[in-house]
Amino acid sequence: AEEAKGSTGAKTSAPPQQQVFACGDCKTEFSSPAGWEGQPMKCPNPECGRLYTKEELLGT
Repeated sequence: AEEAKGSTGAKTSAPPQQQVFACGDCKTEFSSPAGWEGQPMKCPNPECGRLYTKEELLGT
């Protein structure tokens, strides 16, 4: 009975916040796209383009 009270959808209570990261090579700041689920992300600086894994970005 306790579970039924608050079950309006697990992901509808609050949208995930965008996380902001800074490239370790060129210091360019970039954020995770909406709906990011840990896929590798590339630095948006065209002169850099370093690829980051989820572990590198989240420090895990």
